[in-house]
Amino acid sequence: MVVFTNLEDMRFDGQLVLAIGTFDGVHRGHQYLLEQARARAREHGLAFGIITFDPAPALVLRPETTDYQITPRELKIQLLSALQPDLLAVIPFTREFSMLTAKQFVDILERCLRLAELWMGDDFRFGHDREGGIPYLLERARHAEFAVHVVARQGAQAGAAGVSSTAVREAIRAGDMEHATELLGRYFELSGIVVHGHARGRALGYPTANLQIPSQQIKPASGVYAGIAELPGEQFAAAISVGTNPHFDGSETTVEAYLLDFDRDIYDQVLNLKFVRRLREQARFETLAALLDQIATDVERTREAIQPLLAR
Repeated sequence: MVVFTNLEDMRFDGQLVLAIGTFDGVHRGHQYLLEQARARAREHGLAFGIITFDPAPALVLRPETTDYQITPRELKIQLLSALQPDLLAVIPFTREFSMLTAKQFVDILERCLRLAELWMGDDFRFGHDREGGIPYLLERARHAEFAVHVVARQGAQAGAAGVSSTAVREAIRAGDMEHATELLGRYFELSGIVVHGHARGRALGYPTANLQIPSQQIKPASGVYAGIAELPGEQFAAAISVGTNPHFDGSETTVEAYLLDFDRDIYDQVLNLKFVRRLREQARFETLAALLDQIATDVERTREAIQPLLAR
């Protein structure tokens, strides 16, 4: 696989079936499109390529946007690489890049690559002010040597092509992790460096790992979740808290995880959390004893939900 991070630097000897999109989430709809394009390439003895953009354009065009991106760059590359493209271009989406016209963008593709087919979803837009779309590409293809294939959005029961990044975000923001899992085809996950918190969990007998999460990264609704915590080569059941810790009058949203059957210092390490199920909303308790009883219940429910998954 050849990887590029600059549009102008792209070069590839063979003819390409090229899929283009932001692919935030690399959800089941994206997977359907990409697998169809890959099958087409393999069927006709052509190379398979993917061009994607990072971060999500909305974060650049609307800088005030937060709580939005589903897949950070590293995870997106990992998921797209698993599809075994011959060429993968992860282009930084910047203000300067957003000023390219639709014509300039396609001109670069034609100049740098030997295009056989372009594949995209039916909502694909590109170029300055989103001026380019399917009609423009179809018109360009009439006078070029490449064809355009548009994958129409369908219902989830028709192969998952109807799944959208917007639907995934709505499920995550609602804390509906079962639905998010269905849309993504995998558990939603967050990764971050473990940083020092207020040490309240340790004082209560449940030390938690506090994750440093970028503001642009989408986070589940406030609540307590059963999930899987991952360190290199290791997995643990984890009771995950997302929110402001109302029992302690917190104001800042945090993501912290209590790893079951775990007792190590992992400060400054990267911890990955997979969200499996929401257990409850965050709550303020009348007494410390009531809080401790609820935490014990959360931990036991997490064990029941996650241990069978880890035993597979």
